[in-house]
Amino acid sequence: MMSPIEPPPYVPFKVVAHRGRGGRYPGNTLKAIEEAIGLGVDFVEVDVRRSRDGKLVLWHDDTLEKLIRKPLDVSQEEYSVLKRYDVGMGEHIPLFEEALDLMKGKVGVLVDVKKPGYEEEIYDVMRKKGMAEDAIFSGDNRALVKLKEIDPKLAIAYTLYAADPRSLFEAKKLGAMFVNFKFPTVTLDIVAKAHEMGLGVIVWVVNSPGDLVKYARYQVDVITTDTPREALELRKKLTEQPLSPGTTTSFPSRAFRPMRRRRLAS
Repeated sequence: MMSPIEPPPYVPFKVVAHRGRGGRYPGNTLKAIEEAIGLGVDFVEVDVRRSRDGKLVLWHDDTLEKLIRKPLDVSQEEYSVLKRYDVGMGEHIPLFEEALDLMKGKVGVLVDVKKPGYEEEIYDVMRKKGMAEDAIFSGDNRALVKLKEIDPKLAIAYTLYAADPRSLFEAKKLGAMFVNFKFPTVTLDIVAKAHEMGLGVIVWVVNSPGDLVKYARYQVDVITTDTPREALELRKKLTEQPLSPGTTTSFPSRAFRPMRRRRLAS
């Protein structure tokens, strides 16, 4: 059993494997999740959608166009059809429930709710598995509002593509524990202001060694990354040589070896 989400700040940062180990394996698959767990990450991020027959599935886009070159809408197709497609390396689109079974008791879950309308189904599945309080919910902010109405104890991350100081006040009004911003827009001032307001900061998707160092220096609480091994290596080194928010000295990047990426099946 995982512990319920503890309020931030987190020093050093927590590591979230984006779509599992999505930089090395097909994202949002059981293999990617399994590999991320094996690395020792704190959380695995998954994208959750609902199929036509009401199944909760892991898939990022609205359609399967990137996979099959046809704009097949995930929400308009039954799961029996969706699961036939090989998304790479012999992996298939899994059910959310299957992913939760794999993660339960091993790792925290960052649930990206792609659209509003199936919040209760997500909550019910997680509650039945005893995992609702072990998760952070991000994604469509309309869905996050609904989830908070269903269970005020849930940890939600108010999500925007661009960091904006005004959004911190909206996050507080919604009862969010975190703000979740896309990485190029997050500044040291935004992080400091969020922390003053009692909000944790999640930054996504941070991959390069230089950017990992920068956001570690900014003292963000959670880093979502396609390169979780490198992020974990940095965090380990930070326990030996902490960085202060104002320092201009980069952490030694030679500690990171470039990852050789496998070509994923299209």
